[in-house]
Amino acid sequence: MPLDPDTGWRTTRLGLPLIAPAQAMKHLALNEAMLRLDALVQASVEGVRDVLPSGGADGEGWAVREGLARRVDGVWQVTPGQAGLQTWRRDLARTETWTAEGWQPLVPPAALAPSRNLLGNGALGIWQRGMSGGAGLTADRFRLVAPVGSGAGWTRIEGAPEGLSHALRITVGGALAALALRQTVDVRALSAGPVTLSAWVRGPDGATIQTAIGSARRTHTIGTDWRRITFTAAAAGDVAGRLVVEVLAAPDRAGAFDIAGVQLEAGRVASAFAHPDPAAELARVRRYFWKTFAPDTAPARAAGYEGAFLATAQGDGSRPHRLSVPFPVPMRAPPVMTPFNPAADNAEMRNADRGTDCTSSLPLSFGQSAERFALFTITPAGTVAGDALCLHMTFDAEIS
Repeated sequence: MPLDPDTGWRTTRLGLPLIAPAQAMKHLALNEAMLRLDALVQASVEGVRDVLPSGGADGEGWAVREGLARRVDGVWQVTPGQAGLQTWRRDLARTETWTAEGWQPLVPPAALAPSRNLLGNGALGIWQRGMSGGAGLTADRFRLVAPVGSGAGWTRIEGAPEGLSHALRITVGGALAALALRQTVDVRALSAGPVTLSAWVRGPDGATIQTAIGSARRTHTIGTDWRRITFTAAAAGDVAGRLVVEVLAAPDRAGAFDIAGVQLEAGRVASAFAHPDPAAELARVRRYFWKTFAPDTAPARAAGYEGAFLATAQGDGSRPHRLSVPFPVPMRAPPVMTPFNPAADNAEMRNADRGTDCTSSLPLSFGQSAERFALFTITPAGTVAGDALCLHMTFDAEIS
């Protein structure tokens, strides 16, 4: 137990005050220890700051270069960072851990481990872009390709075989040879040999659909009850190592076609569907697409502040700001960012404290990477140092 010449005996790791024998005013040491534990146990902070604000409410917390800062009795108290120190960041809705290089996202080891299922989001449990729509991206990593004006649409439905929670329903008004629900995967690291596609499907009785692995295709007859279809072919990607997999294509009649439990695996045998760890699967798909919106909120302007990226104005009045947005997991490639004002119908960052918009909210011409995004904005007149600057964003690094 180290002895601090000014404050007495303290614990080795967290510096909590200890009560000495016959110590007077014991409650002071006990209260200080309880306040420190209150700040550190299941810690949460507003975000990261280089410089602490001059004021703040008691209980307010920030991650700083030195460790964790908490406002107590009108004074900022900083607990030095050390290995194992973690906190929840409210602005990015993620856990970070302190390292010698500063605060870094805490990524579960399983999130980066290889999966038997080569397709992302095969369980159709992640829907960052919304729950329904037309041609374009659907559930994460899946894209619906359909002719313009075909009226084809998709929606999420509840319930599916093998204990799966959700399925994807595609509705068409007639036979559509050019329709396909597809996903593009990177097969450069895959050993040479066959791969097997499997999925649960149902639709109009006697309808036919196709599946495809690259240029190889197969036709399947389906019915109104769920049935599992399989298809084995060579994993022959293009010159860039990309393999296009179509899991439901060319329906031969009008109706609703449901699909669930989609899996692509090495070999000639379709094994039982591999239920993914939810956190690991979310980390996998976030390499391709990430949004600041709440999980069930489709990206849109004026959708509210929940989950929005939060920064603080570094001075009064209108002035330029250069901000860094770290990603929860490294993305597949430097992404394309789309901005959304949380409270107005435009793409500017919002000063939430003044109810006014910034200007020139754009990507910086430097500092972009797969690990973080660099943003430029100019605060509006009337801004006061410490004001909350908020912006929703989506980041897209899908394989084209």
